Amino acid sequence: MRVTDHIRLLKKPEKSDLKTFVRIEKIVHKWISTEAIATRYTEEILQLFHDAFGVQPVTFIKDLFFPNQLTLRATYARQDFILSAFKKAKRTIKLETRQIALENVYRSIVADLFDPYVSLLVASIQLKEGAFKSFELANLEHGEFNKYEFLKKRLGSDDLLKGYFSIIRNAISHAGSHGISRDGDHILFRNIKRSGQPSVSDTKIVTTAQLIDYIQDLIDFIVAIETAVNIMGLDMKDTIVQTSEAARAFQPLITQKQLAVRRNKNDRTYDKVWNSNKLSEEERRDYFIRLFAQGCQKNDMPARTIQFKDTFVIIQIPRKPLRGTEGQYLINRMAELINYLLLAEMFFHFKYSDYLVEEIKEPGEQSLQLWLKADELKAFNIGEASIHDLMHDGKLFRDTQHQRVVVDFDKLDETENLSLKFGRKRKKR
Repeated sequence: MRVTDHIRLLKKPEKSDLKTFVRIEKIVHKWISTEAIATRYTEEILQLFHDAFGVQPVTFIKDLFFPNQLTLRATYARQDFILSAFKKAKRTIKLETRQIALENVYRSIVADLFDPYVSLLVASIQLKEGAFKSFELANLEHGEFNKYEFLKKRLGSDDLLKGYFSIIRNAISHAGSHGISRDGDHILFRNIKRSGQPSVSDTKIVTTAQLIDYIQDLIDFIVAIETAVNIMGLDMKDTIVQTSEAARAFQPLITQKQLAVRRNKNDRTYDKVWNSNKLSEEERRDYFIRLFAQGCQKNDMPARTIQFKDTFVIIQIPRKPLRGTEGQYLINRMAELINYLLLAEMFFHFKYSDYLVEEIKEPGEQSLQLWLKADELKAFNIGEASIHDLMHDGKLFRDTQHQRVVVDFDKLDETENLSLKFGRKRKKR
């Protein structure tokens, strides 16, 4: 299967894109059983993505595709483990031990991989049909059997789902003493109805080879979804970059490793300018002022002036009127002020260690000021701190009067433990 045959939106792929295409193709050839299946499955899934994208492109990107990416990343370690376990199970010599190992692989694939992967298809159909609310709901509102039933009614082909059998999954998950029995190479799966009068409501008999085929069918389906996701992500790159709302929503997807690599690359480039003998100190600074201004404009962050005094970079921005409760306003506004400092730190940390953003004073109105050190801002920019760390460590002023901000990290831990959202790494305290 050639990835380039499935690109529709990306006008000029870069060299890095072409390398990614090769990696995608290697994964396809390694795990999907045939070239024909890989092509057919990927095409069908990609068409669904494009149908949903065509209805609401920005919603598809930021509210559906990006949240799904964070969800799938949480499964990658288990995915590697499951695929390795499948290879090992097929090599197991003793028949009953091989059957048990394969049963465990089947259960893990359905529970840990099939469920979150099909959520993307469910969400895409919901967006296409005008019923999409959030990816979180598409993923967690119903279990995998309900998602299977939903997709079975709406997908044009039954092939995609042919490896899924709820009776096998349920029998393995609740085997107990009666759920599974064996007769040589044949495995009997029973759906036990538990009540005052227990009974068997359904059965399915498969051979060991058939169970292996079902597992491979599920792997074909899941890897095809992942392939389509990777292709679609690259294909939408121009749209993401050119749409400020989508570009901002992309930031949480950048991994800590990617942040560190990007930081090192940028620092090497910027360092050459700061130390250029061909430019005066003022010209060097003006060069980075332009980059800062471009960043502000791209991210819809209005700024008036940027000044330099001793170790300080001082940014002046328009005052923002109070909206909502004062407490919530201060939290939201402080987060916005931090964004100015994070942007400035990337360009000016070579020469300046202190960063101050201040709202321009208006007669009769209060204005805010925020001061953070370069090291604190860098920790966030390379993925080693969160916005809560910066709020806690920064110094907030209202009309030059210090407003102490304290983050209860113990309470924050409790809240995040109960949250279904994926949090950012925080500093150790």
